[in-house]
Amino acid sequence: MVISRLIERFDFYFWSEKLSFFIFRGGIKLSLKVLQVSTMVKKLRFWNTLRRSYPEFR
Repeated sequence: MVISRLIERFDFYFWSEKLSFFIFRGGIKLSLKVLQVSTMVKKLRFWNTLRRSYPEFR
Protein backbone atom coordinates (compact mmCIF):
# COMPACT_ATOMS: atom_id res chain seq x y z
CA MET A 1 0.00 0.00 0.00
CA VAL A 2 2.69 2.47 1.02
CA ILE A 3 4.94 1.41 -1.85
CA SER A 4 2.23 1.92 -4.47
CA ARG A 5 1.48 5.36 -3.03
CA LEU A 6 5.19 6.22 -3.16
CA ILE A 7 5.36 5.05 -6.77
CA GLU A 8 2.32 7.16 -7.65
CA ARG A 9 3.85 10.19 -6.02
CA PHE A 10 7.18 9.62 -7.77
CA ASP A 11 5.36 9.17 -11.07
CA PHE A 12 3.51 12.44 -10.53
CA TYR A 13 6.73 14.29 -9.72
CA PHE A 14 8.46 12.71 -12.69
CA TRP A 15 5.73 13.77 -15.12
CA SER A 16 5.41 17.26 -13.66
CA GLU A 17 9.18 17.65 -14.01
CA LYS A 18 9.00 16.47 -17.62
CA LEU A 19 6.10 18.79 -18.34
CA SER A 20 7.81 21.82 -16.81
CA PHE A 21 10.98 21.00 -18.74
CA PHE A 22 9.07 20.80 -22.02
CA ILE A 23 7.25 24.06 -21.30
CA PHE A 24 10.55 25.72 -20.38
CA ARG A 25 12.24 24.47 -23.55
CA GLY A 26 9.28 25.47 -25.68
CA GLY A 27 9.34 28.95 -24.19
CA ILE A 28 13.05 29.29 -24.95
CA LYS A 29 12.54 28.13 -28.54
CA LEU A 30 9.62 30.50 -29.00
CA SER A 31 11.56 33.47 -27.63
CA LEU A 32 14.51 32.66 -29.91
CA LYS A 33 12.18 32.53 -32.91
CA VAL A 34 10.61 35.88 -31.96
CA LEU A 35 14.09 37.37 -31.58
CA GLN A 36 15.08 36.06 -35.04
CA VAL A 37 11.97 37.51 -36.65
CA SER A 38 12.40 40.89 -34.93
CA THR A 39 16.04 41.15 -36.03
CA MET A 40 15.03 40.26 -39.60
CA VAL A 41 12.37 42.98 -39.55
CA LYS A 42 14.88 45.49 -38.18
CA LYS A 43 17.37 44.60 -40.92
CA LEU A 44 14.70 44.97 -43.59
CA ARG A 45 13.67 48.36 -42.22
CA PHE A 46 17.29 49.44 -42.05
CA TRP A 47 17.91 48.48 -45.69
CA ASN A 48 14.70 50.18 -46.80
CA THR A 49 15.70 53.42 -45.09
CA LEU A 50 19.17 53.15 -46.62
CA ARG A 51 17.68 52.71 -50.08
CA ARG A 52 15.38 55.66 -49.55
CA SER A 53 18.16 57.88 -48.22
CA TYR A 54 20.82 56.87 -50.74
CA PRO A 55 19.56 55.96 -54.22
CA GLU A 56 23.03 54.73 -55.25
CA PHE A 57 22.63 51.73 -52.92
CA ARG A 58 20.08 50.12 -55.24
